[in-house]
Amino acid sequence: MKYKNKYDDIYKTDVPARWEISPSHEVFYFFIKKYIHITENILEIGCGRGVFLAMIQKTCKNHQLHGIDISKEAIVQGKKIYPHLHLDVQNACQLDYSDNWSSLTFSIGCFEHFEDPQKALLEMSRTLRPGGKFMLLMPTLGVDPLGLTDIGREDEGWYEEKIVTNGFRQFQWNFRRSTWEKMFIKAGLHLYPVEFSSQFGAINAGVFYCGEK
Repeated sequence: MKYKNKYDDIYKTDVPARWEISPSHEVFYFFIKKYIHITENILEIGCGRGVFLAMIQKTCKNHQLHGIDISKEAIVQGKKIYPHLHLDVQNACQLDYSDNWSSLTFSIGCFEHFEDPQKALLEMSRTLRPGGKFMLLMPTLGVDPLGLTDIGREDEGWYEEKIVTNGFRQFQWNFRRSTWEKMFIKAGLHLYPVEFSSQFGAINAGVFYCGEK
């Protein structure tokens, strides 16, 4: 990812502390808790400093908790704060995990920032075991007012956000749910019905993508 050095710079500021506070965390927590009895290895893609993984550690005390992020600075900080977690600098489009390694994979607002989200989904699928569960959160045109506010456009594409973060504007993919769903299908992943995430407290279920391999 050509912007990884920018993310390293951002992680030297207080901006990530704001990213790490999200009402969606509760949704992910209850999703993971539902399947904790059938999981062993848990992977977060785009973990930042590992804050959420640390939050669920007590619930997942008998599990392997792994997190990857493109930002070296984020991982260096995370390892200092949470030395018990398995955090690593990796590209989501080329994961350093064996086939079928993960039994549950999740990502909170990251795939829309990957230059090739389809390739990242294929990698997620490769490393997820058959029957393994996943949950992703991504801004979605038509159901997510925040996405329209951040980008200021209603057409699909790769656009620069209007919001300036530490002098840096993030880019993200703006897609409708039907477009995202086609990518999951192409990656060999089965999506549950849209309303599935509502049982975990999701207010806007259309931005959550839950399912299994």
